[in-house]
Amino acid sequence: MTKSDRATVSFSPGQGWDYGFIEHPFVEEEKKKGVRYCVYNRRLMAVSFETKTNEEGYWNLRKTAGTLHTGEHTIEINGPDSTKLLDLIFTRNIHKTKINKCSYQIACYQDGGIITDGVLLKLSDDRYWYAQADGDLFSWIKAHSLNFDANVFVPKNFISQVQGPNSLKILKELIDVNIDEFKYYNHAEFNICGENIIISRTGYTNELGWEIYFEEHHDYHKIWNKINEIGEKYGIGSSGLDSFEPRRIEAGILNAGSDFNETNNPFQIGLGTLVDLSKDNFIGKEALLNTSKETYLLGLQCDNGTPKWKGNVYKNSLHIGNITCGAYSPFLMKGVGYVNFKDSIEEINSTVQIECIDGSLQDAVVVKLPMYDEEKKIPRGLE
Repeated sequence: MTKSDRATVSFSPGQGWDYGFIEHPFVEEEKKKGVRYCVYNRRLMAVSFETKTNEEGYWNLRKTAGTLHTGEHTIEINGPDSTKLLDLIFTRNIHKTKINKCSYQIACYQDGGIITDGVLLKLSDDRYWYAQADGDLFSWIKAHSLNFDANVFVPKNFISQVQGPNSLKILKELIDVNIDEFKYYNHAEFNICGENIIISRTGYTNELGWEIYFEEHHDYHKIWNKINEIGEKYGIGSSGLDSFEPRRIEAGILNAGSDFNETNNPFQIGLGTLVDLSKDNFIGKEALLNTSKETYLLGLQCDNGTPKWKGNVYKNSLHIGNITCGAYSPFLMKGVGYVNFKDSIEEINSTVQIECIDGSLQDAVVVKLPMYDEEKKIPRGLE
């Protein structure tokens, strides 16, 4: 999406309107930077800042380190049957997720439509955290836990990200321990400012990076101030969602609610490899066994414009699909986005016409996802 596509606010709802609304602990600091917010999982998440351009925030992610206080929220699932319950909810084999490891998981309805996606952290044999994207998965898991010996609740956690090539340098100084074995999609508990806190080697950019899980008992500001104090010499800076957007599009990362919703199944949006049809059972398995395995979501690159969110895509004047996201990529120096094709799929490198944010119709090239770094060498620290 572009800045003009998002419904944003510069302040939180007033008293009486905020009963279902959650502010993260750093809202007051962000207000000083002229922040614009969107609402994500009933939480405020920064879209942009008056004190920094979106391109400056993007280059923080690519060259130094960018931060974001996310709207992700955590669901905790624990108890003797927690693994069995999650194996029913998610499309991948939960038994393969090891302690101190993360796994990307999606949940589906009975018809195979996707509820949401997120990252699962296995904390112990019978305790998990699921950091979910936008959507109401808590009620779904809670409803299906009735016949399981498992507890399902939402802890008062807040998740913040530090992403970019200098992110691990900051982490090394922050915890003062050897993190050479702290690999991509691992998580661990570290001591920061005298407090134990969980950090995962994950993020929304496919850059080198990590996420920190603030719990209710933590001294949020003391820890975050320490991160920024160390990060100052490494060029750390706030990056809103509009700065993250082109990077996550380049990386082929999908956004729940815009790139997919309950009308899409995992195969249609290129996530078929995350469906284990050999599992004994999971919600949506029968529907996914009998559906087409074709992918209808692909990338777009446009030299002369920025793809318009929800804009039309044409071929020989025929409407063949719609744009699910779009942004200008400072690295590729062109507009980038995704297209969801209606019926037939255009070949990679074929040319289509797309609606752009300036109202024009421009040629664009259909590309595979991700647009580069297919082997994820950047987030794994191999490049």
